[in-house]
Amino acid sequence: MCRLFTAFSVADGGVNESQLRSNARFLIEQGIRILNPAGTTGEFWTLTPAEHRIVVRSVIEETKAIDRSIVVVAGVSTPNLAMTLDIARFAADCGADLLQLTPTYYLPMPAEDVVSYYKTVSQQIDAPIMIYEIPPATGIKFDCDLIERICDVCPNVVAFKTSSPVSAPWEFERIMRRFSKRLSIFAATGAYFAPFTYMSGVKGITDTLANAVPEFGLSLHRLARAKEWDKLNRLYQEAFDVLEIEMIYGRAGLREIGNACGLNLGAPRYPMSGLLSADVRMDIRRRLESWSFSRKALAEAALAASE
Repeated sequence: MCRLFTAFSVADGGVNESQLRSNARFLIEQGIRILNPAGTTGEFWTLTPAEHRIVVRSVIEETKAIDRSIVVVAGVSTPNLAMTLDIARFAADCGADLLQLTPTYYLPMPAEDVVSYYKTVSQQIDAPIMIYEIPPATGIKFDCDLIERICDVCPNVVAFKTSSPVSAPWEFERIMRRFSKRLSIFAATGAYFAPFTYMSGVKGITDTLANAVPEFGLSLHRLARAKEWDKLNRLYQEAFDVLEIEMIYGRAGLREIGNACGLNLGAPRYPMSGLLSADVRMDIRRRLESWSFSRKALAEAALAASE
């Protein structure tokens, strides 16, 4: 699953719909079959309600016009129930295959309220739902008991995207053992823990690097499905210097990977602009040039710039 960046206009800071559509086409042409707009990578919390709709609608329209079998997991998380129901209905009407939903954020909710929240959305929106666990943003960790309670009252909750491999690997293993037959489970940690998460049996990873270098995540996925663990681990180890870019330089560093590879991903939305110095850009470029998966993209970007 590719966590899709939202393209912002350099001129006015608004959503650049044409670039967003272009980026979605690029990913599909490269072989990506699950797109995730308006998620954390898409900076959904910075979007106005109208912009949120533009992002969801444009990606769904562009994707389904190319191939209706490609899955769009539309992020519909908002700070309150009324807004969530509104954007969830809109996404479902546009043709989203799955609705990705966190609990409301700012203040963490008690477990009873989390269950009630998912139950309300589940009952009012006729679409499959993916629980999205991201404790740093919501303050809520989904343990087995909480997931069980939600599944009991929400038959259309069919998937679970979790960041627990980084914070609670033991709980992640319990979740996999208990729910892998009930839910399609994805590791929200992307490629960073790919050997561990794939060996635990996840359905897939949510890859941000796929925005710029789709073949890397696709290769990890193919090797995992073939259970070629040694090859997968070698591929992961070779990518470590590039994977580390986000850990050191944050979201701006991730976007810069795409920019260096010839995509127009721009910068994160103000005030999280994260302007990068020339030295930082040089370090990112150095890391990319040492990575086999990005050399072709860098060469193609240089050729396009010279034409």
